[in-house]
Amino acid sequence: MKHNITPYNYSVRNHKNSWLGQAHIISVIPAPLVFFFSTVIALSIIFLIFFGSYTRRINVVGEVITSPKTITLFSTTQGIVTDQYIKPGDFVSRGTKLYKIDSSKISDSGNVSIKSRLSINRQIMLTEQIIAKIEEDKNQTLKNIQQQIDEYLRVISTVENLLRDAQEGLATMEKYSNSYTKYLHKGLINKDQLANQKSLFYQQQGIYQNIYSQKIQAQLQVEKLKSDMITTAVEFDNRISEYQYQRSELEIKLANIDLNEAMLVTAPYDGLVESLSVTPGQMINTGDSLAQLSPGKDRLYYLVFWLPNNSIPYVKIGDRVNIRYDAFPYEKFGQFGGHIISISNVAASYQELKSYSNSPIISNTMTNQSYYKVTATLDENRFIYQGNSMEISSNMRAQTTVFLEKRYLYQWMFTPFYGIKSSLTEQDIGK
Repeated sequence: MKHNITPYNYSVRNHKNSWLGQAHIISVIPAPLVFFFSTVIALSIIFLIFFGSYTRRINVVGEVITSPKTITLFSTTQGIVTDQYIKPGDFVSRGTKLYKIDSSKISDSGNVSIKSRLSINRQIMLTEQIIAKIEEDKNQTLKNIQQQIDEYLRVISTVENLLRDAQEGLATMEKYSNSYTKYLHKGLINKDQLANQKSLFYQQQGIYQNIYSQKIQAQLQVEKLKSDMITTAVEFDNRISEYQYQRSELEIKLANIDLNEAMLVTAPYDGLVESLSVTPGQMINTGDSLAQLSPGKDRLYYLVFWLPNNSIPYVKIGDRVNIRYDAFPYEKFGQFGGHIISISNVAASYQELKSYSNSPIISNTMTNQSYYKVTATLDENRFIYQGNSMEISSNMRAQTTVFLEKRYLYQWMFTPFYGIKSSLTEQDIGK
């Protein structure tokens, strides 16, 4: 059944649904109290804006280094790691064995290095036998020459005795000859007797000269033998030197074979083993990293990070930085402190950036601007967590918060207007 709504019915219904009085909203909090708190909040915001400050900061990636800086040992050959003599955390002395690398080659006839070593060892043995034989011949030859010299020296000694007797006899005969001359003048002897005495004198003089000549010849022979001894010794020494040189060449070849077959990697200096990159049984190539070594017993840890050029004016030596190590999540371990100790005066070169494992080039965070190297000290390089001692290690990656300029909040609010003002000023200058 359909009901028709007349104007009268609509008026009656509307009168029934209308308010007969005024509605009042009753507030639980008094209006003065609301006004008071609103005023306090507004004044607090104004005070915070004009007197509160905020320090702009930047997060950069850095890495831990040690002083002296940790060095990396690389492989100089290709092969298989057969032995490992140390472990991370060991302190090693110069020359301590770290790894043994086998780089021997095998052919159809067997191990090439073993066969080559046997052949070279035989050559070395034959060379040593030849050297020993030459030295034996040298000693025997020099001994024979020395025996001849000794024999001539004995002859010279005997000749000198004979020469001394002949000289005495010659003096006597000369004395007799002079006496016979006087006797002839006195008529005591005849001329034949004087001639006979003169003949005996000349005969004695000839004997003296003959003995003296033998002495000179013997002395000359001794000098010749001495010269021959020196010459012979030099000749033998030259031959020995030639074979010793050959032996040295063979020993070098043998050392190269040992180097190609098995190479020992040793510590270049005293230091602490920071990390090992390979394990026994692993195949390595030339240039592969083997281990990292920190020189010395006492190490100083530093943090190196890179700041873009638009941040350098706001950073100075002594500023504090907050450090978060990737190995120790800050949600559990918190942040660590540090202080800046050096800021480079010139921008870092591409080669310098590339030499660090966490530089902007390596971490793909580099933008189109210059970067400056900043070094900071660490407030602590070890800490205790749940009873375990944790220690910072070299090349550890870290996120660093660097605090830059400090301004009031209203200054930060009006920063966009400063940019507009600068832009308008530049336009005026252009006009």
